Amino acid sequence: METLVRQGKIIYVGSSNFAGWHIATANQEARKRSFMGLVSEQSKYSLARERSNWKCCRVPGNTGWG
Repeated sequence: METLVRQGKIIYVGSSNFAGWHIATANQEARKRSFMGLVSEQSKYSLARERSNWKCCRVPGNTGWG
């Protein structure tokens, strides 16, 4: 992925259905490499079930993300 960023083929990276600790770990690794890290999260959501992965909601406040 770092090669694609250097080539200008991607600018921003997001995640889909990551657990909160995955988001935190990914952003820590990106920071170590002087990369921006994840800029968005798309969680599973269904109006019928009205349930989302709320564990991700705690990540921004605890890690400075967002």
